[in-house]
Amino acid sequence: MVKIFKSISKATQEHPASLKGFQQKRDAINEKVLIQAQQENTSATSIYDDETALEELELARNSFESASIDELQKICSDFDDKISTQKEAALDLVQEYYYNDSVLSELESTKNEITADISKNQATLSEVQNGSHELIKGAQTEVNKAQDEYSKALDESSNPEIVALRDSIEENTLNIAQQENIIAFCENEISQTQSDISAQESTISALESEINSYSSQISSLEAKISSCENEKTKSKLQSQLSSLQKLKGNAQARKESEEAVKQSLQEKLASLEEQKTQEQKKLEELKQTRSDLDEQVAQVKDETINNALKNLQKARETLESTKESLVSQIKEALNSANQKLSEVEVQIAQKKQELFQKEQEAQENQPIEQQSETVQSAVYPQTSSAVYNPSASRTSAGNATSAATAQKANPQQIENNFNQASEDLKTQKKSLDDIYSGTNTDLSPKKELQSEKFNTFQTALKELDPNLASEIQSTKTKLDSKEKALDAKDREIANYENSISDLKSQSNNILITISSLEDAKSSLDNVDTSKLDDKKKSELKEKKSALESEIKNANSSKKEITKAIKEKENSDEYKKLKQERTELKKEYDELLKELENKIASAESKYPEIKDASKNYQDSYKDYSNTKTQLVDKTKGEITTSEAKVAELSKTNAMSEANALASKYKFSSNNGGAVVDFAQSFIGCRESDGSANKFLNGGSSSATPWCAAFVQYCMQNSGQYGEVASWYKNIDNKWYCPNIYNAANAAGAVIDQSQAQEGDIVLFYNNSKGRYAHVGIVKSIDVDGTVHTVEGNTSDQVAERTYGPGSRNLTFCKAYA
Repeated sequence: MVKIFKSISKATQEHPASLKGFQQKRDAINEKVLIQAQQENTSATSIYDDETALEELELARNSFESASIDELQKICSDFDDKISTQKEAALDLVQEYYYNDSVLSELESTKNEITADISKNQATLSEVQNGSHELIKGAQTEVNKAQDEYSKALDESSNPEIVALRDSIEENTLNIAQQENIIAFCENEISQTQSDISAQESTISALESEINSYSSQISSLEAKISSCENEKTKSKLQSQLSSLQKLKGNAQARKESEEAVKQSLQEKLASLEEQKTQEQKKLEELKQTRSDLDEQVAQVKDETINNALKNLQKARETLESTKESLVSQIKEALNSANQKLSEVEVQIAQKKQELFQKEQEAQENQPIEQQSETVQSAVYPQTSSAVYNPSASRTSAGNATSAATAQKANPQQIENNFNQASEDLKTQKKSLDDIYSGTNTDLSPKKELQSEKFNTFQTALKELDPNLASEIQSTKTKLDSKEKALDAKDREIANYENSISDLKSQSNNILITISSLEDAKSSLDNVDTSKLDDKKKSELKEKKSALESEIKNANSSKKEITKAIKEKENSDEYKKLKQERTELKKEYDELLKELENKIASAESKYPEIKDASKNYQDSYKDYSNTKTQLVDKTKGEITTSEAKVAELSKTNAMSEANALASKYKFSSNNGGAVVDFAQSFIGCRESDGSANKFLNGGSSSATPWCAAFVQYCMQNSGQYGEVASWYKNIDNKWYCPNIYNAANAAGAVIDQSQAQEGDIVLFYNNSKGRYAHVGIVKSIDVDGTVHTVEGNTSDQVAERTYGPGSRNLTFCKAYA
């Protein structure tokens, strides 16, 4: 009101007007002030004491004919100061119920502790299921020892019935181990999916509370509107109602989206559980076969074998019972923690609802123009979907990295993770190569011992039968040569398949790039050119042309790589390698069988060399088994690492693709001109008075001028005609909460992902309990890093950078 009087006074002094005309203006303004005061008094009797102010206004009104401009200005100025003080008091009352409530903070802290406990238990459950838990490893070690003793007893038996059963027992043992691995994988997937579903339920519950809060506010506003007689006040309330209905609709849409994700996860869970049931059925069949085989072995009545079998069965039972006990304990702890989590989340929702109600009551005690459009900015923050995200703390370790993560994570960290995983994979592939080349440190001693035992056996046999010893030596030499050839062939195949895998990874990464570029192209295609000036149209055309060229080049590369993959997979060289490997394996097996027969013949003819022969065969089996185990283990590690590298490669590719696509981001507004204009003042300071221009020549040192700087840039960059009306209509643009309230009422508060250059960014100050700083968005990186131009930052105009999540930022769409 004071500003209006001042402008009238100035205009009257510069351009004399008739007393009658001025009085009419003055009466109209005074009536507006009086109506406002009466409304405030009606809605705030418990907080305001406006009797004196009303009396002063009434006195001024009665003496209008004799009051001078100066006298009238003083009365209204005093009244304005009084109302301002009372409004601040009302705002302070509202702040008592903001989101940093101590009880709510304690509940959130408890929730974080519970979710951390859940994550820890889920990780332990995963260790139990995949066999990496210390107790499981210990029990498994005992099983392995017992299995070795049992296998040794079976191998040493010459009983025809045992000999006939040995191969079946060995095959059954391997099949059971493989089936148990499959089930462990299913259990891990099921546990992860159940956790994801729980996280979705938590998110949905939070959204339901948010929707209920909106509904409560909407009902309250509808009641006010129905009883309101003042048309202007009613219009204000209806604007608030419209904003709330829009927010409620958005929350309902998000809830439906989360429910769709939950439904998808539930379908995945049902599929996994069905798969697990089928795999368990197969395992039970295999265990029944094992039981039948054990029974057949027991009927042979070999004491050594039977004792070894009993020890093995006991070790198996111990392993099973240990696993069952651990799983039961962990699942019980998980169920208890999840129950506690649900209870805490209910308490959090109730507390938020309670805070909302109290805050709403406090809001109602403020003048209508001071009321927030919605208190969700405090209890249910709207600045970003990440502000309140229950699922974030519920995510278990081991989740695959998503596209969203690729957008938010630090690109350098993504690349570092990928490079580290790639190095780990190279190390594992080198380990496999060492096995095939015979340089593996675990395998070499066993190979040397096997050769030493063979030579001892040969020395003993030469004294008895030189010719037979020569035949066995010749076969052994051929066998060793064939093994080397087989290993060399395996190395060639591995290298060939690695090259195919690398090409497929490149192909997948190019597909990601193409997808990201296509999205960017679609965004450019959807730009409404009717609202663009010639400069913007030219910029859009250039971006489209460059983007189409990028897409064309990417498709060309994809085509070449696809062709190369097909050529390699279908090449005669690859087929020849695999065929040669098959033939080598066949020849190796034949030679091995021939050697075993000749050694058996030597033992039959010369019993005195049996011990030497047995020592050699034991050492050979030890070497052969160790080699097989090392190969299988290393191949398994390689498979796991390849999956990790593929996922990280995908994430890295997403990050790079998004960064590439962001080069073609096009702003249909003229925010760039505002940013350029704002940057032209970088370095203006309070100390040298160069910042005074933003306050129309006033003293910057006495006034926080960040919002004044934003207003100056908006109004003087030549683009003010494009600025959104919500900003233009703010009475006092120098007060940050006013900017937020106006943006929120107009539905102009946007997520960071929607912000463009030239938009407004507000900074929430927790200690003050309000927005206390503002700047202009310069740009936002793919990883969420925000670049701004700000005034009154370290008492100057400067560019600032904020890492993802480093400050509580709220973005407002500044253009229509």
